[in-house]
Amino acid sequence: MEYEIFNIFKNYTLEALLIGFGAFLLTYLIKLPIKKKTSTLEENKRKMVNIVIMFIPLVLSFIASVVYYGITERQWISLLVLDSAISSWLISLSLYAIVSRIWLVIKGIKSGKLQINSDLTKETISYIKETIKTLNKENKTAEKSLEAITEKLTSLTQLRDLFCQDSSEILELNNEISSLKETENEYKAQIESNTEKINTFTEKLYTKTSN
Repeated sequence: MEYEIFNIFKNYTLEALLIGFGAFLLTYLIKLPIKKKTSTLEENKRKMVNIVIMFIPLVLSFIASVVYYGITERQWISLLVLDSAISSWLISLSLYAIVSRIWLVIKGIKSGKLQINSDLTKETISYIKETIKTLNKENKTAEKSLEAITEKLTSLTQLRDLFCQDSSEILELNNEISSLKETENEYKAQIESNTEKINTFTEKLYTKTSN
């Protein structure tokens, strides 16, 4: 994989990793019958289904975070829970991107070997390869930005909770935290969208042939 997606995982707690992994597995199980039933839909409708599927791990991550921190920390609804839910969601999306790419390779090995689609012109092949390269670069940049945002959010949250006493300072920090979280969600959506596009372009670029 051209971008360093594994570096995301080192920034999160064990709890977030476990919740994210669980959300990924459940989402994958939920997604399979949905994908099967919607495979015959037109492209625009399938895109809408994919958008809905993208938010399934977010819901699962939020529920799991509420239950876990509610039981262990007596914090049912708090910034800790919200941060855990968002972090776990990002982890589940990253796992999805990794597994999707690996699954394409496995399918190629099982059914034959992958080769460039002979029906495509040189210009089309060049365009697809360049587009995949560009999308991978965008994802790599977005992932690095997410790492920086995560570190900044952690620092701001600690600063607010441990040192701020003045209500105006707390409000100012809360506004900055909210703004960063909005930016964080935008990057996550971009990564998910780019990953879907990469998978689509890869499937169009290669065909499977028997050995």
